[in-house]
Amino acid sequence: MGVTAVLNAAQGSMQGWNYVNTKESYYTRCNIHFFGVPALDVKHYPINQHFNDAANFIEAVLRNKGILHPT
Repeated sequence: MGVTAVLNAAQGSMQGWNYVNTKESYYTRCNIHFFGVPALDVKHYPINQHFNDAANFIEAVLRNKGILHPT
């Protein structure tokens, strides 16, 4: 499919909460870069506090044509 990066906008590991429980280790075995935002998937969560970090990840992926080097 050509997927090189995933941004999870609701990463977490608490049971019973609105999280998407995928982590970087799930994707690295497939050579997919991962960025997780530790946010609740509810409408009142202030997701805007994570916009800069998420945008920087997206920009780096696009700038490098999907290939990120480890930092």
